Amino acid sequence: MKQTIYTHNPHSTTLKATNTPETIENPLNNPQPSPEEKTRLAIEMTEAVTAICADGIRANNPDITEEEVITELRRRIRERR
Repeated sequence: MKQTIYTHNPHSTTLKATNTPETIENPLNNPQPSPEEKTRLAIEMTEAVTAICADGIRANNPDITEEEVITELRRRIRERR
């Protein structure tokens, strides 16, 4: 089955269809990241998700202290919610 990948140029209003084998395997045509790069990306994503979750806790509880935010974050991580 032929797969079509669409790429978007943020400076354009059109999508470009690309369906060459190399773009299906690796859409960005970048080499595989090194183990160090994978680790760095994992840490950055974890920090981003934690910040988003903390912002959600604060939005739902306007009077919450930072200590309570940290406690709630830990609870959610422990319970995997």
